[in-house]
Amino acid sequence: MDIKLSLTGELEIGTDGDFKFVTGDEEIAQHIMFRLQTQTGDYLLASDCGADLERFIGESLNGVTAGLVQSQVYSAITKDNLLFGPSVSAIQVPPNTILVVVEWKSATTKRVAQVSSSLDLRSGEVISRFGYR
Repeated sequence: MDIKLSLTGELEIGTDGDFKFVTGDEEIAQHIMFRLQTQTGDYLLASDCGADLERFIGESLNGVTAGLVQSQVYSAITKDNLLFGPSVSAIQVPPNTILVVVEWKSATTKRVAQVSSSLDLRSGEVISRFGYR
């Protein structure tokens, strides 16, 4: 169980004035999205947390860049056993975006859980969403 964050990283508060919480696949997805939006060293409580996707700002959209992003994301979400053997894909979306898709088999629903994130190679902005396939 973890405190729920909005897609912009803000703490979410329930109608009762208390923090909202996430569990299961939603908690895993929140951790993945946080790592994709974090640079190593930025989060003081876990200084090795982060995918360092900002390093790809200004890179050309091509297979090499997509492969490097895919490798970087896989490393960021498996280095401390957050996920075991996830599927990570990096798809080129012209003119300057890489769509990163992380999938894993849910232990609770037995469905394939999925975090889809777009990485803008101009700004470094990462926009993510969670769902099931």
